[in-house]
Amino acid sequence: MNKDFVMLFYPGESHSIRKKENQVDYHYRVLEWFNHYVRGDEAPKWITEGVTHLERQKEIEKMKKENGGKGGSGGSDPRSDATRRRGR
Repeated sequence: MNKDFVMLFYPGESHSIRKKENQVDYHYRVLEWFNHYVRGDEAPKWITEGVTHLERQKEIEKMKKENGGKGGSGGSDPRSDATRRRGR
């Protein structure tokens, strides 16, 4: 289909993803990829510039601290606030 692709690598994981936090992260990144390449939404920074696993962990920890240890939006949703506001 002549589309760009992104390789997602999760340290300690093999071809299948077993850790819950990595499964959730993968889920939202796949949705964001399709939203960008299929729907035409603006590309998130992780697609255009790349985000390392350590940078992503820092984002998640920051969200947890901002929300009383519960992750983004008072729950365990690891998406950015901007992503949640767009209804994804």
